Amino acid sequence: MNIVAYARIVKFSILNNLEYSNINIYFSKSYNELATKAILKIEKDIENFIKNGKI
Repeated sequence: MNIVAYARIVKFSILNNLEYSNINIYFSKSYNELATKAILKIEKDIENFIKNGKI
C-alpha cells in the first residue's frame, strides 16, 4: 500500500517514523521518534479526533 496515496485520500492522518522524511508533508501530523515514545501522543490525537473531529 502506498501510504502517501492513503494519506492524501483521508481527512486526517498520522505518521510515525524514526527520522524526518519527505513524505511527512502529506500527513496531517507526523512524529519522528520511536513508536514507544510517540504512542501516547498518537493516542491523544486519536482521542481528540473522536471527541472534536480534529487531531
